[in-house]
Amino acid sequence: MSVLIHHKEDGTPYARLYLGRDEHGKAIRPYKEFPNMTDEEAVQAADTWKREQERKRSAEGLTTAQALSEYVDHLEALGNSHNTTRNYRHFTNCYLLDLSRKPIAEVTTQDLDGNFQTLLTVGTKQGGKLSGKTVQTYRAFLQGAWKVFVRHGIVTNNVVRDTMRVQATQLEARALDEMDAQKLMKAIKRDLDAFPAQDDTKAIKQRIKALAILLALFTGARVGEVAALRIRDVSHTTNRITISGNVVIANGMPMRQEKTKGKRTRAVTIDPYVSEVLKKHGAWLQGIIATYGKNTPICTIDGEHMRPSFLSQGFTAYRKALGLDAGATFHSLRHTHATMLLHQGVNPRIIQERLGHADVSTTLGIYGHVMPTNDLEAAKTFSNSIMY
Repeated sequence: MSVLIHHKEDGTPYARLYLGRDEHGKAIRPYKEFPNMTDEEAVQAADTWKREQERKRSAEGLTTAQALSEYVDHLEALGNSHNTTRNYRHFTNCYLLDLSRKPIAEVTTQDLDGNFQTLLTVGTKQGGKLSGKTVQTYRAFLQGAWKVFVRHGIVTNNVVRDTMRVQATQLEARALDEMDAQKLMKAIKRDLDAFPAQDDTKAIKQRIKALAILLALFTGARVGEVAALRIRDVSHTTNRITISGNVVIANGMPMRQEKTKGKRTRAVTIDPYVSEVLKKHGAWLQGIIATYGKNTPICTIDGEHMRPSFLSQGFTAYRKALGLDAGATFHSLRHTHATMLLHQGVNPRIIQERLGHADVSTTLGIYGHVMPTNDLEAAKTFSNSIMY
């Protein structure tokens, strides 16, 4: 219904809205004149003004956490990936700190600068301080959200735009050293040599977690990619695995996406030992899990995809039991794969293809510090030139 237009004594059109009452019970009745307009033009302008006023009114009292939650819901409805929206919900729930309950319209650039600084130096209530790269990603999320808020009249300007630029330093990849890798390999080989009976649920899960670790260590695959492996992705004839999917959590349940994190399907050659382990594992699973063959060798008792978090927890259990580097995670298996190949002089382009990086510069940026160098030869050359 269009806004009712009235006229002043001089004929100037005007409108007065009723937007309910404020916290003191006083009626909210904004007023606006539309000079030099026909009645038809005034009605159109008044309708636009009414929508703006209603948006502003609905934004009053809207907390930052509420506004960002609605923004993430909007992104999810537009088809953003489950992993992306899950990360954005984590930002909203864990990184806002004291800004969480502050009205979105009252947040300032200084508020956000203080928020970033706290995350960098103190951290969140759930854990330690954040890296510059993580805060940089969080800032980019807020910047996109505030652009939408400005466009919809929820706030008047993008206060994120003028916040401090967070420096994101490249963190060195954390790989297992040779001794830790050998200890881990010995432990998972022990568990893979066991073929538990159908009623031994604990041992079945242990064997499947051991296989997941073996695959990550020998292929450099990410945890979600390991969980997404299907029967048809393995060729025992050529000893190759096709990595083409990623398991994410959607509506609380694991779901296979038909693309990897890097959106690049890749074929990775595996050692004959790994191929043989997979073959024996498949034969064993057929007698244990009735639905095996529909999904994946890395499966639950019901034959469904296993949660990546469950596999990560499995690695943590091995790490603690074996006394491995306390900072190592499941992702360290990927770093270990790449690091050991570089130490053996494998061409970085081959490693790039195995890891699924978009280009070799990504691989070199992460692992360049472990590449073999001619540093010893350089030292000898300098010594010879100055001492003899």
